[in-house]
Amino acid sequence: MKKANILIVDDEAKIVAIFKRFLEIKGFFVVTASNAMAAMYVMVKKTPLDLIILDSKMPGMGGDDLVREMRKHGQTVPVILITGSIRSSQAEKAEGMFARVLFKPVRLEELLGAVNSVVRHKPSTRKKKKAP
Repeated sequence: MKKANILIVDDEAKIVAIFKRFLEIKGFFVVTASNAMAAMYVMVKKTPLDLIILDSKMPGMGGDDLVREMRKHGQTVPVILITGSIRSSQAEKAEGMFARVLFKPVRLEELLGAVNSVVRHKPSTRKKKKAP
C-alpha cells in the first residue's frame, strides 16, 4: 500500500518537527506549514495531499477557518484536528468537518492510529480502468 502524502500545519515548531520525524520514520511523505496562509500555498502549488494534520489555534486564521476556506475552494482532503480547547461534547459536532479530532497532549501512537485510520478509509481518487 502506498503511504500517504501528509501536510502538518502548526505554529509550534517543536510539535511540527516531532510529528514530521515520527511520520517520516513510519514511511509517510510529510510537508509542513507554520500557518494557514502557508498551508493554502502548499495545497495549491505542491504535492497532492492525502491528509492534513491541523492545529486548531494558530495566529491569524485558526484551523476551523482554514478548513472552511479549503472547502469553499473545493479542497476535500481529510483533516485531523489537534486541539486543546474543544470540549468533548463539541468534538462530535466538529467530526462532520474533520475526519478525526485529537486532544492535546497527543501521544505519537495515537497520532499514528488516527493517520492510518483516515488514510485507510480515504476514497480512492484513481481512475478505474474500463473493462474490455
